[in-house]
Amino acid sequence: MSSNNIKRISKEVKDVKKVVFVAHCILNQYARAIGVRAKTDALVVPLLKFLVYKNCAIVQMPCPEIEYEGLVRVASGRRKYDTPEYRVICRRIAEKVVNLIEEYQKMGFKIVVLGVDGSPSCGVNFWGRRWIREKGIFIEELEFIMRSRNIHVPLIGVNIMRVYETIKELSGVLV
Repeated sequence: MSSNNIKRISKEVKDVKKVVFVAHCILNQYARAIGVRAKTDALVVPLLKFLVYKNCAIVQMPCPEIEYEGLVRVASGRRKYDTPEYRVICRRIAEKVVNLIEEYQKMGFKIVVLGVDGSPSCGVNFWGRRWIREKGIFIEELEFIMRSRNIHVPLIGVNIMRVYETIKELSGVLV
């Protein structure tokens, strides 16, 4: 994209200067694995209302687990996904996401990435029911690519059971 196009688009979107990249299942609860398809619609609504209130554009990241196993799958731990084949999928998706992040950054947007804590793929602070303090595999790959390109954006883990804590954390980032 040429710098003239970037400047033109930047002027057109003066009011919206924040983009939040969200894990797929934040917007689509039906994408979650069987066994973790909690009735969390009501819990996610306050988060989405907050993002809209803050004039954030929302970008839904693809789900690597769906690409790997399909939509109907049983909830599994990180060990099942920590394979070379799955990491290739995560890396490919992460490359595309980081390319888009770079485009938005060139236009002056503030970027935030929301993962889903507890997920073996998209956990930012932990994965699993026992809150194992490791990142999910997709988040690891995303961070690796961002670091290699010297891109720094906040990564925030949404704990579906404590969504108001996430909103509080986001309110400090999306000023």
